Amino acid sequence: MDASDREAMDALAAESAAAPRAPGAPMLEGVIHAAMVLYDAPLNATTPERAEPVLRAKIATALSLHAATVPLAPGRFVVLGSIAARLGNPGQAAYSTANAALEGLVRARRRAGLPGVALALGP
Repeated sequence: MDASDREAMDALAAESAAAPRAPGAPMLEGVIHAAMVLYDAPLNATTPERAEPVLRAKIATALSLHAATVPLAPGRFVVLGSIAARLGNPGQAAYSTANAALEGLVRARRRAGLPGVALALGP
């Protein structure tokens, strides 16, 4: 299953919501988003075709997981990002951008009263 596929994530969330569980148990304990794709290229060689898989793995997946799981009220929503969002990394403009977007999503979740943490991992 491709977690960036919103319809697939919505179906999985609906299946999870309908699954039997112990009394008082949450529908979903938490979400951990750790997907990534690297496609190193100098900035002047970063084409949409090269950037798309990098951005999809991070951003589209995070947005899909966010939207599909809000109704399930997970107690945790963790995204694994990178310090590259702040410092950049040679040849990884799309990756740096994608990680900055993850941080933006987490800020938006927190403003909405939802759990969220973005871990800016280093080398």
